[in-house]
Amino acid sequence: MLRELEARATALMSGDGRSRRRVARRLESFLSRSRKAITNLEAEVTKVLRRLGLRSRADEWTGVAFAVFLGVTVA
Repeated sequence: MLRELEARATALMSGDGRSRRRVARRLESFLSRSRKAITNLEAEVTKVLRRLGLRSRADEWTGVAFAVFLGVTVA
């Protein structure tokens, strides 16, 4: 799906300024929805880990998925 979006965005970016603005709005919307989904996923995984008695794992997990999404390496 990401490759398809990238191809469509590239095609639209070669258009006029109006097309570029439309692409920018769509990409921002996609990124916003992705961030929300990741935040919700992290919360659910954290709850499950804590429910299983794995508090230290839950503490380690918090923020990892979002960092991976942003391309940040976790040392």
